[in-house]
Amino acid sequence: MYNDNESWIWVMGVLIIVFIVIPIFGMFFYDGFLGKAYNEIRHENYINSTAHIEGMTDDLAKYKYEYDTASEGEKTIIAATIRQRFAEFDETKIESVNLRNFLMNIRGY
Repeated sequence: MYNDNESWIWVMGVLIIVFIVIPIFGMFFYDGFLGKAYNEIRHENYINSTAHIEGMTDDLAKYKYEYDTASEGEKTIIAATIRQRFAEFDETKIESVNLRNFLMNIRGY
């Protein structure tokens, strides 16, 4: 029915499908569906990490110092920068009551 050349072609075709085509489609599936969920989890873990919270708190302390020593025109610019930079930041994660109140006053609540 099949000679040796035809069976060799069939074997190579199956091997190409198994070892090349299926993994390529698997990578697209992973990146398209599972990769997004994995990256979202990593992002949430980073947002809640101590390093991120301490870094944001340090930045806020620097902004507060600049705000306290600035003129009225500069205070408006610094306040707008703070509102933009800390728009998604949860102020309850700030341990310093002084900094937390400063951020809440800048945000307007």
